[in-house]
Amino acid sequence: MQRFFTVAALTAFTALPAPAADTPAPPAPPAATSAIKGVLPRDWKKLGLSDDQKQKAYAITADAKAKLAKLEAEIAAIKDDEHKQLNALLSDEQRKHLAQLLTGDKAESKKP
Repeated sequence: MQRFFTVAALTAFTALPAPAADTPAPPAPPAATSAIKGVLPRDWKKLGLSDDQKQKAYAITADAKAKLAKLEAEIAAIKDDEHKQLNALLSDEQRKHLAQLLTGDKAESKKP
């Protein structure tokens, strides 16, 4: 079962497209005069926040989510680059053998 998840993860990972280098910047946050909608952290509704405090909390949360999304994209690109560089180290025979090991094809993987 563990091999299944390993193969599934590798398949999914190798199928991911590399993020484009010229990705557009996220949209600018709305002007301070417009109302921002969002979700407050757990139990914050019980604090009796003013509308101004709620709007600032929504803006902080939206900014953090945008930054996290950008970092997650960078992490995915680094992992993709690592995978490509490691794969480039292997010969064709080693790549085939690794694929057999990961898929659990024991008949072919018993080669010395």
